[in-house]
Amino acid sequence: MPNSEAWLDRKFLTDTGWNYASFAIMAATGVILNFFIAAFFGVEALGVFNQIYAVYVIAGQVAESYVLTPKLVGDRVGLHPVWIIFALLAGGALFDFTGVLL
Repeated sequence: MPNSEAWLDRKFLTDTGWNYASFAIMAATGVILNFFIAAFFGVEALGVFNQIYAVYVIAGQVAESYVLTPKLVGDRVGLHPVWIIFALLAGGALFDFTGVLL
């Protein structure tokens, strides 16, 4: 007869895994749904040209934040760009805006 504690542990881990997966799917679905809602109302409110300009500005900000800055700062201090992004996120989480500046 199998050990009942091992069965409970396996069941608990399976249930936990399904819960984490469902929360991850809900988060991704929310982002995708909000994007389409914003795009729909953005076309009506801004027009196509201004919406294209908004995408251009957002893409530039993302490229600057996640590619250019970590690469430049990482070369200066000798760290990999992933560690720079992690340090900025951790500083912001711990000390808000002051932590990002540190």
